Amino acid sequence: MTIEEKIKIGENRYLEFKESLPSSHKVAKTVIAFANSAGGDILIGVNDDKKILGVEDNQLLDIPDKIADMIYSLCYPTIIPDIFIENISGKNIVVIKIFPGSLTPYYIKSRGKLEGTYIRVGAENKKADHEFILDLERKRRNIGFDEEINYEYTLEDISVDFIREEFQKKTNKEIDEQYLYNLNLMKKENGKKYPTNALIILSGKPENTHTDCARFKGTTTNIFIDKKELSTNLFKQIEMIELFLKNHLNLNAQIKNFSRTEHYEIPIEALREAVLNAFIHRNYSRQGSNIKIAIFDDIVEINSPGVLPPSINLYNIFSSRRSEVRNKTLARIFKELGYIEQWGTGMRKIYEYSQSAGLKTPEISEKGHFLQFVFFRKSNNTSQNINTDKTPINTDKHR
Repeated sequence: MTIEEKIKIGENRYLEFKESLPSSHKVAKTVIAFANSAGGDILIGVNDDKKILGVEDNQLLDIPDKIADMIYSLCYPTIIPDIFIENISGKNIVVIKIFPGSLTPYYIKSRGKLEGTYIRVGAENKKADHEFILDLERKRRNIGFDEEINYEYTLEDISVDFIREEFQKKTNKEIDEQYLYNLNLMKKENGKKYPTNALIILSGKPENTHTDCARFKGTTTNIFIDKKELSTNLFKQIEMIELFLKNHLNLNAQIKNFSRTEHYEIPIEALREAVLNAFIHRNYSRQGSNIKIAIFDDIVEINSPGVLPPSINLYNIFSSRRSEVRNKTLARIFKELGYIEQWGTGMRKIYEYSQSAGLKTPEISEKGHFLQFVFFRKSNNTSQNINTDKTPINTDKHR
């Protein structure tokens, strides 16, 4: 995507406009936020209304050096930007390109790590809290949250029977204790056995591993038709989510050549890929956040904590074949159990299933710290089968 095409989209997670060279600390905040996140471009000479104003010729030679000095003086560890001049419709703008960093967390030297670390949330720079700083430190060490030992629970608190049952059902494998170590679900430290976060997450014990499902009347969150809070193990949650979706989507039938075929208005296969993406790639280190699935008359929303990884962005999400895994242990287990057929194909499948059903392309967006999938229903009719079992649920307003 060209700089001009990016400007037309407007400010976002990867792009910030500056009418003129701002104060050094404002530049440093954005540079640090981009380096700690997915990278991005700062365009000097463009205002908030996406109007290209340009930079005066007598400033063009000085600005790149000033910016480089600011970044070197204020940011730690060292960030090396790519600074260049782009001519668009006869006007020159200065582009500061920041790449995702490998030495995270980056922060403002004078403020220290705890007060000077910033991340990019939407089109804004936000000061990182303690949980995010820990996430950035794990990123630097190339360690996932799910790989770490969990000291809050003991192996006596968690039965591994559900893991054994799932492997027996899906692969016909008998799972012994050594295999649990091989899967990184258990670790030893100083001769003592501990569960990893992956095992605790799969068990569904922590509150932030639960899923909220809701069917609303109409196109707002004012009135519930059905709601459920799923708090069992993740494998069972996925099964229950599929049943919930099937119960509240229209089932269409077609008779051709004396045969009756049935299909849901949104392909279940596409929804399944989005649900699996939510479980496998979500950010489990964030407390107080869980997966939320909402069905309205016109759309289905799937929201999960955690934004896209740096190598994948919203511009190329359906065409990208890259796979960057946030939770390596969870991903490996879901792959061994057959939930994942091939790495890097999930988004493309969502697109292809939706296209083959004649549906509008699903929308994928980052809403704060959440990744949101929106699937468009074929009709505004309510579901043919309404579940009257109204289990209490806590569901945030999505729309």
